[in-house]
Amino acid sequence: MKQALKRLATLGLQGDFNAALKYQFRYRLLQLYRSGNISTVYDIGAHHGKWSLGMKKLMPKASFQLFEANPVCETFLKKTGLPYHRIALSRAKGKRVFHSNNSTGDSFYPENTKLSGAFGWEEKEVETADLDSFALQNHLPSPDWIKLDVQGAELDVLAGGKYLFSKTKFLLTEIPLLPYNLGAPSFSDYLDAFGAAGFLPVSVVEVHRLSAKAGNSPALSQMDLFFERQ
Repeated sequence: MKQALKRLATLGLQGDFNAALKYQFRYRLLQLYRSGNISTVYDIGAHHGKWSLGMKKLMPKASFQLFEANPVCETFLKKTGLPYHRIALSRAKGKRVFHSNNSTGDSFYPENTKLSGAFGWEEKEVETADLDSFALQNHLPSPDWIKLDVQGAELDVLAGGKYLFSKTKFLLTEIPLLPYNLGAPSFSDYLDAFGAAGFLPVSVVEVHRLSAKAGNSPALSQMDLFFERQ
């Protein structure tokens, strides 16, 4: 045990702690995939689709559905060759203000620039849809695994996809440790909501720190958690 802890401490000091977490996570994914537990994946907040392309290499027979709110990303999504949907998922069909600087931080909830150091945000009005209705109207298969990374709007997507989330076995999502997106839910809000939906956090996949470019200390700001249905 002492040797294991020493090794983890060394990995953290070398900046490789995330690499160790991801290695363990990929091993778990392969187990789930090979046992037939993952065949359909929803990538909600796909951005350019790089995450799905990487997962497709790991799970070649799995099918992927990509969802992205920002129209600027569509050119990149087309190049993936994977099915994608240029729609902003939320609680219900309608319109909402979307804050964008064409980065992975684009969201309904503006970034706390004191923490992120990112500027140049523009407000766009985008059409929204709830996940359950959108999937039904487009005859999409129910997901076994949902990757959810929408910068503070995760619980909005959950509220609009109660049926599909109830059928989902696994969930990967980013959760804030600090108020990174203004008006977004807190860490405990996320755990309460996903717990009420039947999910239990089973592993940390990645930890994120504040950018030194913004003049911050390297405090932990967010973490990616993997949940499994209880």
